[in-house]
Amino acid sequence: MRTLTALLLSDDRPGHYHLSEGVIAAAQRLQPVSVLRLTVRRRWSGSVLAALTNAHFPADWLLRVGYGLSAAQIPHVDFVVSAGAETLAANIAVARLTGAPNIFCGTLRRYKPDGLRLVLTSYASHAQRPRHVMVLKPSALNREALGRRFNGVSLEAPLRELGLLIGGDSRECQYQVGEWQRLLDLVERAHQTLGVRWHISNSRRTPASVSDLVAQHAAHSSGIASFVDVRVAGHGTLDRVLGRVHAVLCTDDSSTMISECVSAGIPVLGARPILARFTPVEQGYRQYLADNGWYRSVPIADLTPQTLLDELAHIRPLTEDTLEKLAAILCEHLPELFLQTDGKVAQKIIKPKLPLSVPPPSAPLPFPPAAQLETR
Repeated sequence: MRTLTALLLSDDRPGHYHLSEGVIAAAQRLQPVSVLRLTVRRRWSGSVLAALTNAHFPADWLLRVGYGLSAAQIPHVDFVVSAGAETLAANIAVARLTGAPNIFCGTLRRYKPDGLRLVLTSYASHAQRPRHVMVLKPSALNREALGRRFNGVSLEAPLRELGLLIGGDSRECQYQVGEWQRLLDLVERAHQTLGVRWHISNSRRTPASVSDLVAQHAAHSSGIASFVDVRVAGHGTLDRVLGRVHAVLCTDDSSTMISECVSAGIPVLGARPILARFTPVEQGYRQYLADNGWYRSVPIADLTPQTLLDELAHIRPLTEDTLEKLAAILCEHLPELFLQTDGKVAQKIIKPKLPLSVPPPSAPLPFPPAAQLETR
């Protein structure tokens, strides 16, 4: 079977390129895929680049003036994938330049859908738009990759290992200093009353002062089994936490982190700051997760060891293979990529029972420099 080559366009934000990595992991269920990564830096505003892209200005010109890339720097690939608004114009331009089919994870904003072969959205209100398919936010972390099996959390099954994933301020969430301390107090109280040992990880958006506070606390706490500090360990280390824990408490600022836990089949409880206000589409996605029983959210101010247990007891971990379902979507929408030499579509994939688009959350639900190129 021929090895496909994917070009992953990255804005160097883990919450975005992890989505692209999830798409590639799904494609690898169908066929071997090698990955070229290209970090892009937008030079013009998104609205200007959208207008120029929609007007079909020459692709090589858009790459040159919009990103400082020459056509000679774009490799020959079988498909293009990206996430994040900064990559949108580059994604479309590369596809037009090379003829390769392209995939985008997220919201198109001002861009017309005819520039993309497939748009993977997490928002039910966007699912009926042309070339859009609603999916759980893609993640390369799944149950098999972690080698774990999760059967939920109950009061009758005492917890041993819990994860705490710490983010930081975002457009939707802003944290007060006392809320970070309250999370650390919960860590200690849960250890003392329930015997819980914690595996904690920060993220790139975590304030340095908060990461320092957690590091200092972890150095002297018997309740913290490990602290994965991304400032030292680098990104792509979430499996160090998810592979060890029975459930996760995750700050509510990152729906990508929450989705990664859901995809891994791990019960996840969101910790919400006082200053939290989600857009309607983002709130709809979180409601979709909650309506399926995969996720719940509580204010940080209300968190106690007993609240933690009570909330986790109501969460039913996802049991289906999200990568398998996403692979079926890729196979349907990009069939030319997954044809064998005899002309038959790759048979490795098991077609899902779930429809490709789901009803809105209100209805019952089924389920470095720009030219730097990295090969993996």
